[in-house]
Amino acid sequence: MKQALQRYSHILSADDHYTSWQEVEADCKEDPEGLALRLAGKGAVSAALEVAESAGLSIDLRRELQGRQLVKLLTADPLNGGGPAEASRFLSSLRDTDDALPVAMGAMQLLPNLRSKQLL
Repeated sequence: MKQALQRYSHILSADDHYTSWQEVEADCKEDPEGLALRLAGKGAVSAALEVAESAGLSIDLRRELQGRQLVKLLTADPLNGGGPAEASRFLSSLRDTDDALPVAMGAMQLLPNLRSKQLL
């Protein structure tokens, strides 16, 4: 229950659409995929990943979200928690090591420039 409340709190802070954790809980149960995609669209990729992983959503959706998170880390300033080192840690932290290559390949398609792609 504590993990769920922490996840709901993370979602509440990421999406001002919600006014209570009960609303978040309802969406997590009724439409977790829609919630994950909406959060990712708002740039709250880590919250979207939490939803996808806790709801056991499809591996393809999780990899897409992980790719977005990787891009976000690669393009963020290292002083703000981003950069190549943080991106490498993120890839190493994936639960399934078989995910690293598809996630990196997906991220390469999303990266804005060649320099960022060379970091992968």
